[in-house]
Amino acid sequence: KFDAETWRCLRLPLTGAIKDLRSQLVKEACALLSRIAECLNDDDDGPNVLSKDGGRMLFRELVPTLFELLSSGNKIAAQYVDDCLATIVAKCHFRHLVSIVAEYAS
Repeated sequence: KFDAETWRCLRLPLTGAIKDLRSQLVKEACALLSRIAECLNDDDDGPNVLSKDGGRMLFRELVPTLFELLSSGNKIAAQYVDDCLATIVAKCHFRHLVSIVAEYAS
């Protein structure tokens, strides 16, 4: 089972992968984040093998980084990030995500 400590261990490597200049690495990191968002989906009645609180903490820390990368000069990576953010917003419904999205949307 993924607990809060597991999520904490994933934060730094995922942040580094997202900020990497290589588009393929960004693509893989965004695909992983999208899959995590789908697994944390509040509407899903599947098996609960993920600690949602820990996953939400991970997204709370990574979503601002994703928003910053949208304005980067790498348009290919920005497209991966855009798709990833769309999945996260569509699948994860929690209070902190709404405030982060509102902050970066303005």
